[in-house]
Amino acid sequence: RYLKEFRTEQCSLFLQHKCSQHRPFTCFHWHFLNQRRRRPLRRRDGTFNYSPDIYCSKYDEATGLCPDGDECPYLHRTTGDTERKYHLRYYKTGTCIHETDARGHCVKNGLHCAFAHGPLDLRPPVCDISSSLR
Repeated sequence: RYLKEFRTEQCSLFLQHKCSQHRPFTCFHWHFLNQRRRRPLRRRDGTFNYSPDIYCSKYDEATGLCPDGDECPYLHRTTGDTERKYHLRYYKTGTCIHETDARGHCVKNGLHCAFAHGPLDLRPPVCDISSSLR
């Protein structure tokens, strides 16, 4: 669910000034454009729709806008670097250095931590096929 949906849709409650997860920002959806992330997709040819490693030089971090829009082949430096952390290449592929609380949530990153908390939480990275051909 996180890889597909986390921060890809705008929070309808925030638009109505009713989101209780705005401060601190723990909402599953985005409130401002610079928090929005694009869904990482692996194309039929094995390549990603955007790079998990090369940042876009045209992306405006303040506004969340890129002249190339969703078709941009580069990583957008969104608030919290969510496009990178929740990319197929990186999500839950490394172990978090922080402990979990009684509910099993990360004490630093909360419910939405992009790092693994234990061996069962780890997943193998999905690599772009072109990077394995080098």
